[in-house]
Amino acid sequence: DAKAWALRQKIPQEMLTHITPLDGQKFIAERFHEAPQHYLKVVSTHVQGKEGVFYQMTHTDRVRKLRKEMNMGPPQARFSYDFSPMSVVVKTKSKRWYEFLTSLFAILGGTYTIVELCSGAVDTVHSSIKEAMGKAN
Repeated sequence: DAKAWALRQKIPQEMLTHITPLDGQKFIAERFHEAPQHYLKVVSTHVQGKEGVFYQMTHTDRVRKLRKEMNMGPPQARFSYDFSPMSVVVKTKSKRWYEFLTSLFAILGGTYTIVELCSGAVDTVHSSIKEAMGKAN
């Protein structure tokens, strides 16, 4: 079972849904002369520090309408796989404390600057309106 292996390997939780995207889904042909088609894009993935390679997949599907005059036999599900030549390597990288502080101060400084610019703009507009109305102090 792919999910059990991934859990044992401590694969990140957000990747688990991409390992077996068809699990628990039902694809039912609701009318005659219809057949489900599935398109799977497969990418090999390696998690740094873990053994083995696993495959992430994205899935799209559609229902194909078969023409009645085409005597093709019973409808069949069709699966198309597209294997990516690229591979994903997942690495964890921690931030050092000074990188975190630098980022925090950058955000705080940027926020302060924007608030000051907006305050100055509001003051300018307010004084212009007062001047236009003849109520300048």
